[in-house]
Amino acid sequence: MAAKLEKLLDIFLEDIENDYMPEYKRQEDTILRYKLHRHLKGADAVKDELYANLYIREMCIIAVKDATDARNYNEAEKLCLEQIKKEDGRFYRNTPEDWNNILFDVYMQSGITDKQIEQAKKILLLGNEGFWDVLKRLYQSQGIWESQKPILLKELKQCKYSVCYRSVLVKENEKKLLLEAVTENPYNLFYYAQFLVMDYPNEIYELCANYIREQCAQATDRRLYKKVCKDLLQLIKWKGNATAKLLVDEFKATYPRRSALLDELQKVEKKL
Repeated sequence: MAAKLEKLLDIFLEDIENDYMPEYKRQEDTILRYKLHRHLKGADAVKDELYANLYIREMCIIAVKDATDARNYNEAEKLCLEQIKKEDGRFYRNTPEDWNNILFDVYMQSGITDKQIEQAKKILLLGNEGFWDVLKRLYQSQGIWESQKPILLKELKQCKYSVCYRSVLVKENEKKLLLEAVTENPYNLFYYAQFLVMDYPNEIYELCANYIREQCAQATDRRLYKKVCKDLLQLIKWKGNATAKLLVDEFKATYPRRSALLDELQKVEKKL
């Protein structure tokens, strides 16, 4: 039946060769034809067909798997590097199917630790925080984690993925560095403040106060006033009552005509 299907498929593809067909459909048919040939003739017999269609992602992934299964790690590495170069670093997908992740798996199977470290660091600096633990384990196996950790943190700080850097700081309980990061850029301040307020209460109260002032100045309706007051209530939960009271008094004096704001501030005063 497979042989009959192969013949029918070949005839069908020849008939539509000159007809309009979306590229993705052509690729699907090429993959189907190849897999059928592979089933009938074996992988070695259709290797040329496979390599003639490496521009198709799935075909290239098959070629990489064949190479790693045969322990031809140089070939698998070459195929991955060609695809990474082809994509020209335009984007990185935090999925196992990304070529950088596939290349790391090749290095894992090869057992070459230096290349694993190099590739894991590259992926981390592309914003995949999961590779922090991978690098940590690799460095620990070589007994050099403590010396490499500050170097790695510095490199991560300098990359453009600040969320990745901050997530690693939370994971590693690097509170001083996290405080520096949120002081330089209060992005998502209240999320990170929860990890810092016990150790650096005054600094966090000041940062939150400045942030709340800015939000209140920009607020124009009750929905936004509620958000301001929600942040004030969070400050109170963190035992920043004195700071919250100063802000409430300041807002009442600065915005006496914002009745909706004054109404919401009364709810905060009840918690002081």
